[in-house]
Amino acid sequence: MNINDIKNYIKNFQNIEENQRSKLLIVLVANVDGETQNYDDYQNTSVLSEYYTLDEYENLSVSLKKLGYEVISYFNETDFIDAIINNKINRLRKKILVINSAQTGTYIGRKSLIPAFCEHFKIMYTGSNPYVVSLCRDKFHSNAILNNYLQNPMPTYLYSYAHGWIDNKSPQEGEKIIVKLNGESASIGLTKENVFIYYSDADIWLKNLSKKYNQPIIAQPFISGYEVELPIIVGKESIPLFAVGIKINNSEKIADNFLDYSIRFSHLYDFYNYDNYNIDIADKMKKDSQKAVKILGIEGFGRVDYRIDCSGRYYVNAP
Repeated sequence: MNINDIKNYIKNFQNIEENQRSKLLIVLVANVDGETQNYDDYQNTSVLSEYYTLDEYENLSVSLKKLGYEVISYFNETDFIDAIINNKINRLRKKILVINSAQTGTYIGRKSLIPAFCEHFKIMYTGSNPYVVSLCRDKFHSNAILNNYLQNPMPTYLYSYAHGWIDNKSPQEGEKIIVKLNGESASIGLTKENVFIYYSDADIWLKNLSKKYNQPIIAQPFISGYEVELPIIVGKESIPLFAVGIKINNSEKIADNFLDYSIRFSHLYDFYNYDNYNIDIADKMKKDSQKAVKILGIEGFGRVDYRIDCSGRYYVNAP
């Protein structure tokens, strides 16, 4: 699909959206730095990396209002749930459409709370259903599924402080690996220390990390080379947009660099159009992304991340 096809596809959505503006009340449920209060947090790598900045939130809110929508905002899930249960929103006047990015706290599955609540009260919402939201937040489970279907499976091992290596499967001694929190995103818990040459004596460190964040850890081979994010619109068709390359230190080839917490939180990275860098690999990743969102059941808008080695072999990258 070329750029004109993508523009026409988006235009069809715009035509549908224009006819719905007067009928919809947009409810933004979002965590915003400085506005969301009273949340559990981690030390050193805060959940704030998942939150909107005030500028980001205002850009979204103001854009929707400029389009002609009526917009109500809630900065945590509890206030929105209270408003629905106690009829503080007039649901008879307009249909509610919830746009949710809230995931307050540190508990596993937290981003599924609002989709599940909306399902129960038959409220429209954007994005995937609660099961798929939680599935895609679980790196081990989602990778285990995709590894059965995609052409370049990524070996993924699971470690927990309660059970050690699951099924006694661990990385090879002397293998360079990266370890990540199984249930987090936005580089939470991911520092430079998380990439190292594996030997079994590292299990003590892994146990402490798992216990500190109260969740399992995944380990994968570390892929030196490039990092790419591929956004995709998922409707009746799955339409991949251009592949977005990650640039660190002004270099497209980031080699042994990666988006650790400090780089992500401080925005010490930039983007470039990977389609212009290597269209052949980009097109292959787009086809795999279409397959991935279908297999996982993603709806609305999604993203599939990749690491690409120096030979051009690419792997789905757990977020």
